[in-house]
Amino acid sequence: IAECRAIFRRQMKRHGIGDSTSAEAEFDSALAKLFSASMASYLGAARLTQYLPSLHRIGANAPLLDLVRRLGVEHPVISTRPVVHIVSDALVVPGGYHRTPPHQDWRSVQGSLDAVTAWVPLVPVAAGQNTLEVIPGSHRQGLLPAVPHPFGTEIEPERIDEAAFVPVAASPGDVVLFSMFLVHRTG
Repeated sequence: IAECRAIFRRQMKRHGIGDSTSAEAEFDSALAKLFSASMASYLGAARLTQYLPSLHRIGANAPLLDLVRRLGVEHPVISTRPVVHIVSDALVVPGGYHRTPPHQDWRSVQGSLDAVTAWVPLVPVAAGQNTLEVIPGSHRQGLLPAVPHPFGTEIEPERIDEAAFVPVAASPGDVVLFSMFLVHRTG
């Protein structure tokens, strides 16, 4: 998280926006100012966080790879770069998406049929705070029909039982592994 914030801090400095390196609330406020001052700088910094070697190392660390092997993936590969989602009501990109809609990761990644997603929170995520929400067992339905969405695609709304979603609270250091066919979204 410190390295992600450092990328944003460079843009904040470039735009004359100060922030505190110790207070999370002050960083969040400065981030909102950057968002308002220069959408291009904000989005460029957000995209750049996905290329941090430290985030790539999370997916390539031995304990995680060992766990994936124990789940039956004989030869783990990393088929995409890390995806960083920044979810805040103060940072809604016009014409973009704010929270991910119900979707399956396989459609965009198209890894092997036994591929898994590793969801790793960089900040604490509690119920009611933009948690990952999943529909348990939905991966057994295979690839579901989808429609276009600014995020990419979303599962056809008539195929979704809103009451079936279950929030997954997690803390930094946790890893949530799930099938790329599991229906999930941002709560």
